[in-house]
Amino acid sequence: YPAPFAYAKLSDDGTAAASETNIGAGATVVEIESNSGDIIWDGSNDYFTVVKAGTYELTARVVIEVASTTVVTLRIRTVSSTIHNTYSPKINGAVDPQEATIHAVFTAAADDDISCTHQDDGAVNVNAGAGTTMVLKRLL
Repeated sequence: YPAPFAYAKLSDDGTAAASETNIGAGATVVEIESNSGDIIWDGSNDYFTVVKAGTYELTARVVIEVASTTVVTLRIRTVSSTIHNTYSPKINGAVDPQEATIHAVFTAAADDDISCTHQDDGAVNVNAGAGTTMVLKRLL
């Protein structure tokens, strides 16, 4: 059998905010789960829940939209606060949306919640746009 995975795609734009926001918030999200006994997309909280402990890989391709040129920080994190990767591209408001990819391989405990977030470095509204995708796979 293939390794367990879950996929989430934004069908429309997510919530615009300067504060740290889970990607998927405010958007219509289409999800595919290979088996809900392994990984679940929680549409109420906009994160993945891993049912089993293991090593996981998350790749997010984020369509970033901004109100004006700014630095946006993307994070892959366990909701309990462990940050697995951070990337901070400068997004030009005159040519947005711009696409950015963030990736991480990490260990997670059973029932950990895993999110990908965006946050502005100041007070500019940022959102994940339609077409943003996230794939979480269990490797081991």
